[in-house]
Amino acid sequence: MQSNSGSSTSMSHTSILDDEVKRVVERMQASAISEDDSDLEVETEAPPLDQLVGWDVIRHLKPKEKKRQEVINELFHTERTHVRNLKILLRVFYKPMLVNNVVSPDVVHLLFANLDQLLEIHTEMSNRMRQAVEQWRRDPSLNGLYGNIGELMEKMFDGEAGEKFMQVTS
Repeated sequence: MQSNSGSSTSMSHTSILDDEVKRVVERMQASAISEDDSDLEVETEAPPLDQLVGWDVIRHLKPKEKKRQEVINELFHTERTHVRNLKILLRVFYKPMLVNNVVSPDVVHLLFANLDQLLEIHTEMSNRMRQAVEQWRRDPSLNGLYGNIGELMEKMFDGEAGEKFMQVTS
């Protein structure tokens, strides 16, 4: 009869690793609050649309418009979450690996080739999205809903900004 101790050992290592990752993320979030970095305070799940604008507004939307609002909400939330994850990579892994000489700087730069550029471009995108949301929230005709994102997307992905995005992400 064979023992499953190898798989249980593997599972316990995975559980220990998961617990350690959770502790690291919690420490990052705690330090983010003390550093006033709202990007690190993002919830992992997008808030439901009715939490943002209220059910009284949503119930009057046509199904297609409701779906559009939900997609925009998810897109904007995903970008903020992406910025948070990039900042965690930078603060928890990249910088400590360099400072503590865990591996050579060449290896660190190879592993995180353009992390700073990715963080810069995605932070800029997230900030543009936030500014658009603030502007839409001030427009009484929108009732707190998301406005037209076409112009915003064009500014982020067309012309020089689009070229920079393609260069950094390729």
